[in-house]
Amino acid sequence: MSTCARATVIPTPLKPGLHSEPTAARRRWRAAQTTVERVGSEFPDIVEQLAAGTYPALLVRGFFDPADCRRIVARLTGGADAISQFHYPMFDGNVLEVKKVGPFLMQHLSARERYFAEARRADALFDVVFSQMPDPRARARALVAQLMPHKRVGVAEEDGIRYSSAVVRVHGDGDRAPVHRDKALVDAKGWRVSHLTTQLSAVLCLQKPERGGELVMYRRMWTAEDEAHKARGTLGYPSALVQDSEGCTIAASEGDLYILNPSLFHEIKTTRGQRRRMTLGTFFGFTNTTPEVLFWS
Repeated sequence: MSTCARATVIPTPLKPGLHSEPTAARRRWRAAQTTVERVGSEFPDIVEQLAAGTYPALLVRGFFDPADCRRIVARLTGGADAISQFHYPMFDGNVLEVKKVGPFLMQHLSARERYFAEARRADALFDVVFSQMPDPRARARALVAQLMPHKRVGVAEEDGIRYSSAVVRVHGDGDRAPVHRDKALVDAKGWRVSHLTTQLSAVLCLQKPERGGELVMYRRMWTAEDEAHKARGTLGYPSALVQDSEGCTIAASEGDLYILNPSLFHEIKTTRGQRRRMTLGTFFGFTNTTPEVLFWS
């Protein structure tokens, strides 16, 4: 469940770099919560509102069948485990072990051929894993198409080669993600997706851990000046950047989907217990002057 109750009043949009200044008169920053059937009628402008930071996230309850989530987890972890690992240098000199199925673009910014090769392998694996059930990647794209009916929706391509359509993130006991932001529009210079002007994320909860693993969104938008707090190419930012910012904690259940603006600082709290936290995620982005919404991971 989420500690952010259903949002019924739209707060003032967030300005880049703004720190929260709680007052008695200030309305609480809360996630928009709904169902697939009601999202269009309850939050018709949610994409623009997420881009502006009006809401920390859109939480779509019951988006995917929990039984199918369990089947996906079993197929990815049973027998030949498909989960791989890589090590990401952090801002503080430590190294974060990232567990995943499928590639991150940010992992391969200087290795195009390797990224696209991994993307082909991962998408072929996902085609098998999602067989005999609805494809959650297609379902997420369909939801965004419903929210943005004036746009064409598809997976990003470069020179006719498709980007990766999704990535599964895995957090075991003791794993976490530090305060960070995701912004291919800034980091992926020279790639097609860097020409987009708005980037959002869609994340499906496949398996909830025994304890912890909550997503925390902070009401502070990243600005270029924040790069002074870390070395280029490292992950994360000092938590002091968000210590005065309003936060919203979201603990999704199996089958819930949340859409968020990854330019807002956010983190994933430490996972505890033997049951791993597993999510299927994809970015999507667009410009106001082109008719496409592009997905990638």
